[in-house]
Amino acid sequence: MIFPSGWAILKGVKIQPVPPPQLHPSATPAAPTGATGPLDAFQRTDQTSLPDLARAARLFRPGTEQLWTSQRDGYFTPPSTAPDGTVLAGHSDRHFYGIDPQTGATRWTCPTDSLLETPPAVGRDGRLYATGRDRFLYILAPTGAPLRRIEIGLSTARPTVDAEGRVFVATVAGQVKALDPEGELIWEFQQPGRHERGYGVSPVPGPDGTLFCVSEGGIVTALDPVSGQARWSNKPGFGVTCAGVASPDGHFLVPGEDGTLHCLDGATGAKAWSVMLDGPLSCSPVLSEGRVWALPLGGQLTCLRTSDGGVEWTAEMGGTIREDSPVLGPEGLLFANDEEKSDLVALDASTGHERWRLHLEGTPGPGTLSPDGSVLYLKVGSKGLAAVPTRTLAQRVQDPGPSTRGPEIRQGESHVEIGGVRLPRRSRG
Repeated sequence: MIFPSGWAILKGVKIQPVPPPQLHPSATPAAPTGATGPLDAFQRTDQTSLPDLARAARLFRPGTEQLWTSQRDGYFTPPSTAPDGTVLAGHSDRHFYGIDPQTGATRWTCPTDSLLETPPAVGRDGRLYATGRDRFLYILAPTGAPLRRIEIGLSTARPTVDAEGRVFVATVAGQVKALDPEGELIWEFQQPGRHERGYGVSPVPGPDGTLFCVSEGGIVTALDPVSGQARWSNKPGFGVTCAGVASPDGHFLVPGEDGTLHCLDGATGAKAWSVMLDGPLSCSPVLSEGRVWALPLGGQLTCLRTSDGGVEWTAEMGGTIREDSPVLGPEGLLFANDEEKSDLVALDASTGHERWRLHLEGTPGPGTLSPDGSVLYLKVGSKGLAAVPTRTLAQRVQDPGPSTRGPEIRQGESHVEIGGVRLPRRSRG
């Protein structure tokens, strides 16, 4: 078997350098030392023009800052993150990239012989696992050095790593394969039925280790993670276009391509409830503390109770071509994308009230949080990645309530009023 350059042996691995990415010039001025509120930031108003005040006011609007953007010809996959914070992504130039989380500079690259459509999954020891269009599973060291390449069959879904370190790969031929961290095969499951459609989404581990696998034809199969034996199989509705999500109470939520979200009992496969959404889902829902958030193609972000499927709130997100799931952030924030306006939107996860939005230079796509939750990394447009802080200087100021605009600025003959704070106007002459 002929391996691409760098994959045959570990010794002499060539990690190819690439030019540093374009850094995003910040339009936001640095905050004055010790500034904790509008009055601190505007201490020297007698020497500050109105445009300067308007620009400084952006310090107190959350989401107006980006740490960096990184662009390359071609396109990035959605990002993921390593335990040390490195941002991971595949690229259409057939390389995997490890990106510095603070600067956006490239830490390492690793070449492959395949088009890459998903980011690497991270194992317990930091190893990286990824599939390409060339029917191989790639195993990389945490440093990006190539370790092994294994023929696994065509897979368009990201590998899944469970709590025990087992690696699961689902193929379009209807197979699910379990491997140990070294890449050795443990077991293989073949979906029964010659005419059934294969797997296009990643397997999902449940809280007890049960592996939920959803075929493109809509068949949900629960597998024993140790033996690969099927525990039950059910077809709750039509086919699916994205993976489901497992809840801590043992249920499995799976979306149908007709726009119905089904909740199944994880132990038996029996349907607990189902609810029709604004449209079909092309991205997985997210779940936490008894709530599930789903963003269908119709653009109506919906929050439901996992206990009975009751709707708690909805919020309109523009756009109809979605490949991004909502992302749960720190301090009760939920991040979603308004693709129509190219905005990243932060909402209160409990109420749906909008906290802030950030306009991006390109359509926002799938995102992932840094390990400490302080930064959101997301795909922007077809060529870029961006890093956005989830907590900015603005969030240190008491939030007056949901708002989509910055502080209101009013001009008087002798003063300027910003967000209700009256400041003396700079004299002329």
